[in-house]
Amino acid sequence: MKQNAASVQIGRTVLLLSASGFAASVNLRSMDIMLPSLSADFGVTVGQASVVITAYALGYGACQFAVGLIGDRFGKYRLIMILCLLSAVASAAASLAASIGQLAVARLFAGVAASGIVPLAMAWIGDHVPMAERQPVMARYMSGTISGGLLGQVIGGILAEHFGWRMTTIVFAAGFLVVAAALAWGTRFTRRSLAAPPERMSMMTHLGALRHNRYGLIVLGGVVIEGIAFFGPLAFTGASLHHRFGIDLGTVGLVIACFPLGGLVYSFWLSRLLKRYGQTSMIAAGGGFAAVGLCTLGASPYLWSMPIAVAVLGFGFYLIHNPLQVHATQIIPAARGTGVALFATSLFVAQSAGVALVAPIVDRWGLPPVYFLSAAVLAVSALWLSKGLGRRSAPAPAAAPADV
Repeated sequence: MKQNAASVQIGRTVLLLSASGFAASVNLRSMDIMLPSLSADFGVTVGQASVVITAYALGYGACQFAVGLIGDRFGKYRLIMILCLLSAVASAAASLAASIGQLAVARLFAGVAASGIVPLAMAWIGDHVPMAERQPVMARYMSGTISGGLLGQVIGGILAEHFGWRMTTIVFAAGFLVVAAALAWGTRFTRRSLAAPPERMSMMTHLGALRHNRYGLIVLGGVVIEGIAFFGPLAFTGASLHHRFGIDLGTVGLVIACFPLGGLVYSFWLSRLLKRYGQTSMIAAGGGFAAVGLCTLGASPYLWSMPIAVAVLGFGFYLIHNPLQVHATQIIPAARGTGVALFATSLFVAQSAGVALVAPIVDRWGLPPVYFLSAAVLAVSALWLSKGLGRRSAPAPAAAPADV
């Protein structure tokens, strides 16, 4: 009976954490669609207005690791609640910007505030859900972040068109306040662990131990390959579709939105896939789906096949990425916030590196060769990951820290 009650409590908390992930993901993508409005309002070019996107990405990527350390020290759930409040303040401040520079500063602060919401939630799940049950719970949580990524530009575009970009940022601020209030209310569903908290060790001690942790190195190596091979070509896919098929940018956005749609399909089917195939087979299959999606993008001359290819690519991505997220919660069991933040930072850096590596190839030979090369890399690396993670066990979990 107590175990069932604990499961219900954790389920309710994961739902609240998923709402925070949804808010963070909506905020992450919302400014992309507002660039023309910002350009007109501030009298700058669209390229100059894009500094608000760069500023957010800089704050978001640079602070994940630090936030993970803080979460391990002071409590992940409480810190997520505080970060939602800070995100509300940053969004409200953005609405008052009198110049593009002021807006960029507000977005930089917003990126810093939102940077820890998703990694800390994943780490919290790792602290409270046994490894054998973690992947379906993680997928339920990620459905919120995937939906936010899918709807961010749509919501932002609709609000900006009818009410202006300033009112849109205020609406997002209100959304973060609602989520923060819900998380505060949700503390009634969390319980302090009666187990002693794990021994405190320094960051350098944890990172130094990773050198001898083959399991952790496989997980981090997998996410680096994933970040480069998926997001390198994906960054240029929109421009490629626009030039190849002559479609407008709005239609391009709808095609690219099929990528997180593939993630929602994965979330819906996950329980059946786990029961029938198991985690390691799913990772291997993810490489196959990704290869099919990339090769279709590179070779198919038909526009109608592009949304299908992007959705298949997204499905393959989550077949690989969701198990890696689960394993990321185990690479440093005594400091999950640090471990998951290291995982997230590795993915962020790999995405940036992927774009830098792909750019000169695209300029010289076009995008199709990149699609085919990435397809081969992902198919092979998925097989390596499935075998490597299947053979190696995670480090022994530490006692769950006292955290609400």
